[in-house]
Amino acid sequence: MPLSREEAKALAVAHNLPAVNAYRSLKNYVRECIRLRHFTWHYSIGRTIVATIANNLGLFWDFINPVLLSITYYFTFGVLLGTKGDSSQFITFLIAGVFTWQLFSTTFTTASQSLMKGQDLAESLRLPRILLPISATIQATLRSIPSLLMLFPIAMLGGSRPTIWWLTVPFIFLLTALLSLALALFGALIIDSVRDAAQTVPLIIRVLMFMSGVFYDVEKRFSTLPDGIRIIAENNPAALVLKFTRTALSPNLHHVTKFNVIYVVSLTATLLIIGLLMYWRRDNRDN
Repeated sequence: MPLSREEAKALAVAHNLPAVNAYRSLKNYVRECIRLRHFTWHYSIGRTIVATIANNLGLFWDFINPVLLSITYYFTFGVLLGTKGDSSQFITFLIAGVFTWQLFSTTFTTASQSLMKGQDLAESLRLPRILLPISATIQATLRSIPSLLMLFPIAMLGGSRPTIWWLTVPFIFLLTALLSLALALFGALIIDSVRDAAQTVPLIIRVLMFMSGVFYDVEKRFSTLPDGIRIIAENNPAALVLKFTRTALSPNLHHVTKFNVIYVVSLTATLLIIGLLMYWRRDNRDN
């Protein structure tokens, strides 16, 4: 016989089952995200495997692509357009910029579209929606590991020598992924509401790439522009994480100040907190 409403409610309480449309406090929302951490991790690994298994070379393309991009940018911008003169160690300068930018752009692109592409999953399993861009960030970070491993031997070929600062490069990559996630949290909400906004993501990435100095020195190229534009360009957080990687590989390339580090870390943390609050409110509103 079917249970009565009272019996079903008592059974749910006994087994600690919340109502589907129950309001979740911020504390419980964070707890639920933490509780589902293993699902998020394994889902991210599964998606990473699916994304590469169709290729004959599989994950090996994650080694090849950044190198091919670096070679292309070296001849296109370094040789033909003369940006090679922006640095005495242009190979290290270039690969640090390309590899770091690859992580930033991939994370932003996949995470900003994650709500649109994973809507059915979030609704069917009643997942906190913020787990979808987090999962996309984990996928992009996992696929950046080959780039991270390639970074050091290529830097040595470019004239850099190992220092203790090389140990900070994995943390810079992690900061880069978190910064991109923080920005993508807002982009994902916009795209989920206005699907046509997804078409602007490649344009945004392209503009950011040219503003961030992937293949040229921002400080040199923007030095003659008006102060307002120059300050904005030099304090572009995407440009700064590239600067962090370059300085860690070769201190002669750039000088990173404490303000630069505090600024990027504080901005990332602030945007992540604001993003968490927005997703919490969004999930409660949709229940």
